[in-house]
Order: sequence, then structure tokens, then C-alpha cells
Amino acid sequence: MRQNEQYPHLQAETRELDEHMYRYTQRAKRFVITSNQHVTENKSNLFSDFTRKDSAKKSSEV
Repeated sequence: MRQNEQYPHLQAETRELDEHMYRYTQRAKRFVITSNQHVTENKSNLFSDFTRKDSAKKSSEV
């Protein structure tokens, strides 16, 4: 006798838990991707602000 045949109720619970874990994993991946995009955007914004201020300083010094 196989283990699955002994405990059919566990098979349904396991399938349900697998679905929950898959959903949470997908949600976590989306969160990480969007967080990384925000970080990248902020870095580029900071860099462009810095270069803009730097070029403004140079033009005012000339």
C-alpha cells in the first residue's frame, strides 16, 4: 500500500499548501522586482541630480 492511499486527506492539504506557497513566491518575486526597479530609478535620479548640480557649479564658476 502506498503512502498516498493511506492518507488521502493529507494529499489535498499538501496540494493546497503548494498552491499557497506558489502564490506567495510569485508575490515575493514581484515585490523584489518592483523594489529593484525603484532603487534603480532612485539611483539614476540621484546621479542625474548630482551631475546637474555639478554642471551648474562649473558653469557658474566660469
